[in-house]
Amino acid sequence: MEFRELTDEQWRYVEPLLPPLAKTGRPRADDRRIMNGILYVLTAGCRWMDMPMKYGSYKTVWRRLRRWEEEGVWRKMMNALIAKGYAIGMISLSIIAVDSTTVEAKKGGDLIGYDGHRKRRGTKVHAAVSGEGLPLSIVIGLGSEHDSKRFVDALDGIWVKVGRGRPRTRPKEVVADSAYDAKRIRLFLKGRGIKASIAENRRKTKRAKRGKLNRFNTKGYSVGRSCVERFFGWLKGGFRRLII
Repeated sequence: MEFRELTDEQWRYVEPLLPPLAKTGRPRADDRRIMNGILYVLTAGCRWMDMPMKYGSYKTVWRRLRRWEEEGVWRKMMNALIAKGYAIGMISLSIIAVDSTTVEAKKGGDLIGYDGHRKRRGTKVHAAVSGEGLPLSIVIGLGSEHDSKRFVDALDGIWVKVGRGRPRTRPKEVVADSAYDAKRIRLFLKGRGIKASIAENRRKTKRAKRGKLNRFNTKGYSVGRSCVERFFGWLKGGFRRLII
């Protein structure tokens, strides 16, 4: 994906979500330049030291990325963008899909494990994605964990705040593949009043009886699976730093 710097319109929306400037001490490097430097490295997949000099010191850019992560700035920004998308009709909670993908960790790091199903060593990215293919919640887990272990965490991460009312945290229907075909997951969704369209795991020796707990919406499943697969394709294809 070709890298493009933030437009004036995008920056007008992002700037108020960043931490305020300190009133005393040394002025920090320009936020917009730093943000473009971060996005350049994540998109191009280059080493930090290979970042173009026009974005300033690569060490400053890297430190800002880490500090904003520690301060919760990225999470705040994601929540604000989700709320904006929901308010203008770009995001809905009528149907969402949950799935995971394994990102190889060639240089090591935290949460590294061997994914026996995908036969690769790395970290798992779990995501809850809207029917429009946009992320609502992202959770990072061990590469060796079974996909279903982070299902509840992915659902609990959905938080759409619009206006003064309570945030919306519950979709109408959840789509997932056979890796999530577990009674505890179906009971969890039923307890929250959420419809479940989860593919049946054909390796089970005992087949579950059809009913409300094991209903299956073929059309909704197809839409949801397409959206989550498109999201992961965009994530890995658009942010090459993830796969290096």
